[in-house]
Amino acid sequence: MNKIVKRILVIVLAVAIVVGAVFGVLVLVKNSKKSAVNVYSMENFVMTDYWGDSSSSYGMVTADKLQNIYLSDTMIVQEIHVTEGQEVKQGDPLVSIDTTLSDIALEKAETQMQKTKLNLEQAREELEQIKCMTPHYSVLITPEYTPSDTVPQQTPLLLGGTGTLEDPFCFLWGEEDLLTSDFLWALAPKEEDSSEETDPSEETVPSEETTAPEETEAGEETEPSEPKDRKVYVMFVTREENKTDSRILGYFGMMVDNVKGELRFRPYNGMIPEKFSYENIPQEPYYEEYGSPYTASEIAKMRSEKEHQVADLEIQLKAEEVQLKQMQEEVNNGIITAKLDGVVRSVLEPDAALAMGMPLLQVSGGGGYYIHVSLSELEMNTVRVGQTVNVSDWSTGGFYEGTVTEISPYPTTDSNSWGGGNTNVSYYPFTVFVDDTAQLREGNYAEVSYQPVEEAVDGFYLEKMFLRSENGQKYVFVRGENGKLDKRFVVTGKTIWDSYVQILGGLSSDEFIAFPYGKNVEDGASTREASVDELYR
Repeated sequence: MNKIVKRILVIVLAVAIVVGAVFGVLVLVKNSKKSAVNVYSMENFVMTDYWGDSSSSYGMVTADKLQNIYLSDTMIVQEIHVTEGQEVKQGDPLVSIDTTLSDIALEKAETQMQKTKLNLEQAREELEQIKCMTPHYSVLITPEYTPSDTVPQQTPLLLGGTGTLEDPFCFLWGEEDLLTSDFLWALAPKEEDSSEETDPSEETVPSEETTAPEETEAGEETEPSEPKDRKVYVMFVTREENKTDSRILGYFGMMVDNVKGELRFRPYNGMIPEKFSYENIPQEPYYEEYGSPYTASEIAKMRSEKEHQVADLEIQLKAEEVQLKQMQEEVNNGIITAKLDGVVRSVLEPDAALAMGMPLLQVSGGGGYYIHVSLSELEMNTVRVGQTVNVSDWSTGGFYEGTVTEISPYPTTDSNSWGGGNTNVSYYPFTVFVDDTAQLREGNYAEVSYQPVEEAVDGFYLEKMFLRSENGQKYVFVRGENGKLDKRFVVTGKTIWDSYVQILGGLSSDEFIAFPYGKNVEDGASTREASVDELYR
C-alpha cells in the first residue's frame, strides 16, 4: 500500500470518529432534555374487594350468652345497680325503672300487635286469592252455518198470528208491496162485530134489567161488563229475497179498526213475535272471555308485591312480639335482672344510651349474636362454614363482619329469601355468628351478604386506563427496580363495569405505575413519583 492510499484511509477514519462523537453528543443532549415520566402509587387505582356478584338473605338476630338492656322513651331509670367490669350471676338486679309510663306503652304495644295480626291475616287471604287467579284469555268462536234451502215467497204472505196486541197477524211483506186501503179493509173487523158507539146527544132510558146491578149469592154487587176491544194488530216484516228465514231488512206495525163503516188505522211500535223472528244467516265470529281481568305478567307482579307485603308484616309482627315480651318483663316489678352469669361489658348514661340507640348496659357470658338465614339450593356449593360475610342491621344501619358457623343439610319451609329468591327451588338454613362487639339488637332483623366462594376475587382490579394491548396481550408501564420505566406484560381476567380489569399475574398492587400514553413514556425512561392530583391536571 503506497503512502497516498494510507493517507486517504487515515483521513476517512478520522472523519468517521469525529462524526460518531458528534452523534453521540447529540443523543446525550437529546436524552438529557427528556423530562422524567410521572409514576403513581397503585393503591389509588386498584380495588381488592369486589362484591358485585354477592347474594343476600335476611334473618332475625338472636343473642347467645349475651344480654343487652335498651331504653325506650317510656322507661325512666331510677337506679343502675352494677358497674362496668363487675361479675354478675343470673337473677342479680341490674337496673330499677319507673313503670308508670311503661304500663301505658305496653297497652299501646298490645293494640298495635293485634292490628298487625289483622293486617297480616288480610294480606294472606288476598295472596291466596291472587294465587287462584288465572290469566285472562280469549277464545275465538266461529258459529256453524248451514245455508237455507227456503225458496222466495210470493208477498204479501200471512205467516200467522191471531191479530191481538200480544199475538199480531204477521205478514211477509215485499219491498215493492203497497199498503192499500183495500188491503187494510180486508184486515179490519167486520162492522157487525165492531163496538157500537152511542151518540152522546141521544138520551136513553135504561131499563130495570140494564140498570139494576146483578147480585151474587152472597149479596155482592157486580159491575157491568166492559165492551170487548175489537181492534186488530198487524206486523209487516221485510226479508232478503222474500224468504221466510232470511235476513230481516225491516218491519213495522199497524193497528186497524172499523167504526161504523169508517176505516181507522195508525202505526204502533211493536216487536216481531219471537216465533216469526228467526234468521238463518251466518253469524260473525266473536270472542268469549275467560279467566281474570289481568294478564299473566300483571298477576305475577301482584303476587310478588303481595308476597313482599306479607313478608314485611311477618317481620313487623315478630319484632312487635319481641318488643312486647321485653316490655312485659320491664313492667313486671320494675327491676331488670341478669339472665345469665357473666361480666358487665359496658354501662352508659341513660340519656346518652337513648340518644345513640345503644344498650344502657351489656352483660356478656362470652357469647355473641346469631343470625339465622337461608340460601338457595343452587348456591349450596358456593358457601362454606367459616366463610366471612357482611352483616347490615336494618334498624341502625350498622355494618359488621360475621362468620358462617353452620349450614343445614335439610331444606326449610320457612324461607326468608323473597328478596330476589326463586320460589321454585328449596332453601337451606345457615347460621352466621357476630361477636359481642357489634351493636346488634336481639329481635331485630339483619341482612347477610355473602360472595359465593367460587367467585372469590383472585388478584386485584386495576383501572382500565392504565392498560394497553400489543398482539392481543395486555401490558403496563411501571417503575422497575432500577428506577427506570419498565414495560411489563400482565395476565388479566374479567372486566367489571367497563372500568376495572382483573390482574391475575405480572403485577402487584404496591408498585408505582405510569399513565401509558405520552411522548416520553417508553421502556427505560426516567421516572418521578407524583401525586394523584397531578395525573388529572
